[in-house]
Amino acid sequence: MHYKNGKPAKVGDIIVGRDCQGNVFSGVVIKTNTQSDTCNVVVQPIVMGQQIWMTAKECLHADDALTITPPPPVAP
Repeated sequence: MHYKNGKPAKVGDIIVGRDCQGNVFSGVVIKTNTQSDTCNVVVQPIVMGQQIWMTAKECLHADDALTITPPPPVAP
Protein backbone atom coordinates (compact mmCIF):
# COMPACT_ATOMS: atom_id res chain seq x y z
CA MET A 1 0.00 0.00 0.00
CA HIS A 2 1.57 3.24 -1.17
CA TYR A 3 0.85 6.94 -1.53
CA LYS A 4 0.41 8.69 -4.86
CA ASN A 5 4.18 9.23 -5.20
CA GLY A 6 5.04 5.58 -4.36
CA LYS A 7 6.08 6.09 -0.73
CA PRO A 8 4.83 3.27 1.55
CA ALA A 9 1.80 4.17 3.70
CA LYS A 10 1.95 3.33 7.40
CA VAL A 11 0.17 4.01 10.67
CA GLY A 12 1.27 7.30 12.24
CA ASP A 13 1.85 9.13 8.95
CA ILE A 14 0.39 12.61 8.61
CA ILE A 15 -1.25 12.82 5.19
CA VAL A 16 -2.83 15.34 2.85
CA GLY A 17 -5.42 14.32 0.29
CA ARG A 18 -8.98 14.82 -0.91
CA ASP A 19 -12.01 13.13 0.57
CA CYS A 20 -14.65 11.42 -1.58
CA GLN A 21 -16.31 14.81 -2.19
CA GLY A 22 -13.08 16.41 -3.40
CA ASN A 23 -12.42 18.49 -0.28
CA VAL A 24 -8.79 18.92 0.84
CA PHE A 25 -8.25 16.84 3.96
CA SER A 26 -5.37 16.21 6.35
CA GLY A 27 -4.97 13.84 9.24
CA VAL A 28 -3.08 10.97 10.82
CA VAL A 29 -3.26 7.41 9.47
CA ILE A 30 -4.56 5.29 12.38
CA LYS A 31 -5.41 2.02 10.61
CA THR A 32 -4.54 0.30 7.33
CA ASN A 33 -6.17 -2.42 5.24
CA THR A 34 -3.60 -4.08 3.01
CA GLN A 35 -6.29 -6.34 1.53
CA SER A 36 -7.84 -3.46 -0.44
CA ASP A 37 -6.70 -1.17 -3.25
CA THR A 38 -9.24 1.54 -2.38
CA CYS A 39 -10.40 3.03 0.92
CA ASN A 40 -7.44 1.31 2.57
CA VAL A 41 -6.40 3.76 5.30
CA VAL A 42 -8.42 5.17 8.20
CA VAL A 43 -7.48 8.78 8.84
CA GLN A 44 -8.16 10.73 12.02
CA PRO A 45 -8.56 14.42 11.19
CA ILE A 46 -6.03 16.71 12.82
CA VAL A 47 -8.90 19.01 13.72
CA MET A 48 -11.28 16.94 15.83
CA GLY A 49 -13.82 15.26 13.64
CA GLN A 50 -15.07 11.94 12.37
CA GLN A 51 -12.62 9.37 11.02
CA ILE A 52 -12.93 8.59 7.32
CA TRP A 53 -11.62 5.88 4.98
CA MET A 54 -9.39 7.17 2.16
CA THR A 55 -7.40 5.59 -0.66
CA ALA A 56 -3.68 5.87 0.13
CA LYS A 57 -2.63 6.13 -3.53
CA GLU A 58 -4.70 9.31 -3.81
CA CYS A 59 -2.85 10.99 -0.91
CA LEU A 60 0.61 12.30 -0.11
CA HIS A 61 2.58 12.11 3.11
CA ALA A 62 2.52 15.65 4.57
CA ASP A 63 6.34 15.96 4.33
CA ASP A 64 6.16 15.20 0.60
CA ALA A 65 3.24 17.57 0.05
CA LEU A 66 5.26 20.37 1.63
CA THR A 67 8.23 19.74 -0.68
CA ILE A 68 6.10 20.19 -3.81
CA THR A 69 4.19 23.22 -2.53
CA PRO A 70 5.94 26.45 -3.46
CA PRO A 71 6.95 28.62 -0.49
CA PRO A 72 4.88 31.76 0.15
CA PRO A 73 6.15 34.98 -1.37
CA VAL A 74 8.46 37.04 0.80
CA ALA A 75 7.11 40.48 1.71
CA PRO A 76 9.29 43.37 0.50
